[in-house]
Amino acid sequence: MAITRPSVELSVDEDAGAGYLRLAPRAPGSAVRQVAVADSAGADVLVVDFGADGQVLGIEFLDPARQIPALLREDRTP
Repeated sequence: MAITRPSVELSVDEDAGAGYLRLAPRAPGSAVRQVAVADSAGADVLVVDFGADGQVLGIEFLDPARQIPALLREDRTP
């Protein structure tokens, strides 16, 4: 599954059990910093990728079966 808009792409890899929201064009390996985000139980649920200029390049969802469908339901744009 993939949803694409200019410079934004949401993809889900069912086999890997991960989803990725690409927010900016990027070359492989261009993320210079990654920040893991944990839920209230302390389990990592997201990883945010940052470029050298501090721009958020994308967000990896570590539980897409639970996280991505909720995001898609919020999308009301045609």
